Amino acid sequence: MVATTSRQGPYARKLQMDKVMEEYKDIFTSPIGVPLHCQVNHSIDLTPSALLPNGPIYRHSILENNKIKGQIQELL
Repeated sequence: MVATTSRQGPYARKLQMDKVMEEYKDIFTSPIGVPLHCQVNHSIDLTPSALLPNGPIYRHSILENNKIKGQIQELL
């Protein structure tokens, strides 16, 4: 396989790609039909009337939290 240089035009690059695709046609096949099902069925079981976990994304100490709040107030 020869590397494509910027001096080659689009037609020459297409010919080169066609040659590579033909050479490796067993690898470059078009998908046919619907993908196969996975053997593992992933699911999330929901509990009716359950509360969603609600908490901070990042946990900070009280000191860090106060610093952040102070910086936000300064910016406002």
